[in-house]
Amino acid sequence: MIDTRFSGARAGRVTAHEAGTVRLVPPGGGGWWHAPGDGLRPPTPEEWERIRVLSTPVRPLRLDGDAHQLRPDPRPVVLTAGTDADPAPAEGCTPCALLARRRAELREGPAPDWSAATDCSVEIRNHPHAPPKLPRP
Repeated sequence: MIDTRFSGARAGRVTAHEAGTVRLVPPGGGGWWHAPGDGLRPPTPEEWERIRVLSTPVRPLRLDGDAHQLRPDPRPVVLTAGTDADPAPAEGCTPCALLARRRAELREGPAPDWSAATDCSVEIRNHPHAPPKLPRP
Protein backbone atom coordinates (compact mmCIF):
# COMPACT_ATOMS: atom_id res chain seq x y z
CA MET A 1 0.00 0.00 0.00
CA ILE A 2 1.01 3.62 -0.44
CA ASP A 3 0.79 6.02 2.50
CA THR A 4 -0.30 9.32 0.93
CA ARG A 5 0.46 11.45 4.01
CA PHE A 6 4.11 11.77 2.94
CA SER A 7 5.31 13.96 0.10
CA GLY A 8 6.05 11.69 -2.84
CA ALA A 9 4.11 8.85 -1.13
CA ARG A 10 5.66 6.08 0.95
CA ALA A 11 5.27 2.40 0.06
CA GLY A 12 4.75 -0.25 2.70
CA ARG A 13 3.50 -3.78 3.23
CA VAL A 14 0.57 -4.08 5.64
CA THR A 15 1.54 -6.32 8.56
CA ALA A 16 -1.31 -5.59 10.98
CA HIS A 17 -4.52 -3.60 11.22
CA GLU A 18 -6.77 -2.64 14.09
CA ALA A 19 -9.52 -0.06 14.56
CA GLY A 20 -8.88 1.84 11.33
CA THR A 21 -5.10 1.96 11.77
CA VAL A 22 -2.62 -0.23 9.88
CA ARG A 23 1.02 -1.06 10.51
CA LEU A 24 3.28 -0.84 7.44
CA VAL A 25 6.81 -2.09 6.78
CA PRO A 26 8.89 -0.58 3.92
CA PRO A 27 9.78 -2.82 0.95
CA GLY A 28 12.97 -4.70 1.62
CA GLY A 29 12.59 -4.35 5.40
CA GLY A 30 13.18 -1.61 7.93
CA GLY A 31 11.29 0.15 10.69
CA TRP A 32 7.51 -0.01 10.69
CA TRP A 33 5.07 2.85 11.09
CA HIS A 34 1.34 3.30 11.69
CA ALA A 35 -1.02 4.98 9.23
CA PRO A 36 -4.75 5.63 9.14
CA GLY A 37 -6.55 3.22 6.82
CA ASP A 38 -8.25 6.02 4.90
CA GLY A 39 -4.87 7.55 3.95
CA LEU A 40 -3.75 4.49 1.96
CA ARG A 41 -4.11 3.59 -1.69
CA PRO A 42 -2.91 0.73 -3.92
CA PRO A 43 0.37 1.33 -5.76
CA THR A 44 0.47 2.44 -9.39
CA PRO A 45 2.28 0.21 -11.95
CA GLU A 46 5.38 2.44 -11.71
CA GLU A 47 5.36 2.17 -7.91
CA TRP A 48 5.01 -1.63 -8.19
CA GLU A 49 8.20 -1.69 -10.27
CA ARG A 50 10.04 0.30 -7.59
CA ILE A 51 8.70 -2.01 -4.89
CA ARG A 52 9.89 -5.08 -6.82
CA VAL A 53 13.37 -3.58 -7.17
CA LEU A 54 13.59 -2.72 -3.47
CA SER A 55 12.28 -6.08 -2.25
CA THR A 56 14.14 -8.46 -4.62
CA PRO A 57 17.43 -9.79 -3.22
CA VAL A 58 20.50 -9.33 -5.39
CA ARG A 59 22.31 -12.57 -6.22
CA PRO A 60 25.98 -12.78 -7.21
CA LEU A 61 26.55 -13.39 -10.93
CA ARG A 62 29.27 -15.07 -12.96
CA LEU A 63 29.94 -15.57 -16.66
CA ASP A 64 28.94 -19.07 -17.77
CA GLY A 65 31.64 -20.52 -20.08
CA ASP A 66 31.67 -19.75 -23.79
CA ALA A 67 28.03 -18.70 -23.86
CA HIS A 68 28.93 -15.47 -22.03
CA GLN A 69 25.65 -15.55 -20.16
CA LEU A 70 25.28 -14.33 -16.62
CA ARG A 71 24.30 -17.09 -14.23
CA PRO A 72 23.79 -17.05 -10.45
CA ASP A 73 27.00 -18.03 -8.68
CA PRO A 74 26.20 -20.71 -6.07
CA ARG A 75 29.61 -20.51 -4.39
CA PRO A 76 29.93 -18.44 -1.21
CA VAL A 77 32.31 -15.50 -1.15
CA VAL A 78 35.12 -16.12 1.34
CA LEU A 79 37.32 -13.22 2.36
CA THR A 80 40.60 -14.32 3.89
CA ALA A 81 42.99 -12.02 5.66
CA GLY A 82 46.65 -12.22 4.74
CA THR A 83 49.21 -12.51 7.50
CA ASP A 84 51.43 -9.90 5.82
CA ALA A 85 49.63 -6.91 7.32
CA ASP A 86 49.26 -8.32 10.82
CA PRO A 87 50.53 -5.91 13.46
CA ALA A 88 53.17 -7.34 15.77
CA PRO A 89 52.47 -7.20 19.50
CA ALA A 90 54.52 -4.62 21.37
CA GLU A 91 57.46 -6.09 23.26
CA GLY A 92 56.60 -6.74 26.90
CA CYS A 93 52.89 -5.90 26.48
CA THR A 94 50.77 -8.70 27.97
CA PRO A 95 47.42 -7.64 26.40
CA CYS A 96 49.02 -7.50 22.92
CA ALA A 97 50.65 -10.92 23.41
CA LEU A 98 47.31 -12.44 24.50
CA LEU A 99 45.54 -10.88 21.51
CA ALA A 100 48.19 -12.25 19.12
CA ARG A 101 47.80 -15.74 20.59
CA ARG A 102 43.99 -15.50 20.36
CA ARG A 103 44.28 -14.30 16.73
CA ALA A 104 46.35 -17.39 15.86
CA GLU A 105 43.81 -19.69 17.58
CA LEU A 106 40.91 -18.10 15.69
CA ARG A 107 42.58 -18.67 12.32
CA GLU A 108 43.10 -22.39 12.88
CA GLY A 109 40.83 -25.28 13.74
CA PRO A 110 37.79 -26.79 12.03
CA ALA A 111 35.87 -23.48 11.78
CA PRO A 112 38.22 -20.50 11.51
CA ASP A 113 36.74 -17.14 12.44
CA TRP A 114 38.55 -14.60 10.25
CA SER A 115 36.34 -11.74 11.39
CA ALA A 116 37.22 -12.21 15.06
CA ALA A 117 40.91 -12.68 14.13
CA THR A 118 40.81 -9.34 12.29
CA ASP A 119 39.24 -7.76 15.38
CA CYS A 120 42.25 -8.97 17.38
CA SER A 121 44.61 -7.34 14.84
CA VAL A 122 42.70 -4.07 15.14
CA GLU A 123 42.93 -4.21 18.94
CA ILE A 124 46.68 -4.82 18.76
CA ARG A 125 47.13 -1.94 16.32
CA ASN A 126 45.05 0.45 18.46
CA HIS A 127 46.39 -0.58 21.87
CA PRO A 128 48.04 2.46 23.50
CA HIS A 129 51.71 1.93 24.37
CA ALA A 130 52.69 5.54 24.87
CA PRO A 131 51.68 7.53 27.95
CA PRO A 132 48.36 9.32 27.50
CA LYS A 133 48.53 12.90 26.24
CA LEU A 134 46.31 14.18 29.02
CA PRO A 135 46.92 12.93 32.55
CA ARG A 136 43.98 11.35 34.33
CA PRO A 137 42.57 13.40 37.21
